[in-house]
Amino acid sequence: EMSDQDDALALVDKFEAKGTSVVETARSCAVQANGVWPHISRAALIAGLRARIKDPDKIDQVDTSLCGPADFVRDVAEDRPKVYAQAVIDLYETGTATIGTFTITSSNDLRGHALVTVASGMIDASDWVILASIRNTANWYFDYATEDQDVSAITMPADKVKWFKDGGYTDVVDDTNLLLTNDLGSASRANSF
Repeated sequence: EMSDQDDALALVDKFEAKGTSVVETARSCAVQANGVWPHISRAALIAGLRARIKDPDKIDQVDTSLCGPADFVRDVAEDRPKVYAQAVIDLYETGTATIGTFTITSSNDLRGHALVTVASGMIDASDWVILASIRNTANWYFDYATEDQDVSAITMPADKVKWFKDGGYTDVVDDTNLLLTNDLGSASRANSF
């Protein structure tokens, strides 16, 4: 019997075997080896995706301030690796993905951005595609399109709660207090999930 992780890896194998994606428009049909992300190589995405399916703790925002999306995506990759893999693949191929009822979209600016090396290294292609897309989706005022946009990368607790609920999680507890520090009891409750 195949595990959820095996199913996710099989999905990545199928994506790799497919090679290029075909994008049809009203006037033409274009073959795109790099999906809708011209600066993200398919091979780099596949390598990162496989590593993260095997070990979701590899999901890393590096120095991008995408800790909120990274936390959410890490949980999805751990709990539902096939859903995680499909979301990354869909974002790469079409610019849109769904986790539960949470629709994630990437802007043209985001997809057109070429990754750069920041102080602690370069964010992995598989992390950038989904983490930046989630951040971009959730922003209604600030556009998020590059690694150095700290303000537009901030995730408020209510956003994260919504992602988890829309993503299909049913036992979501928001014990956030932005003004006061929570106590050890709060940390213990959080650790029990």
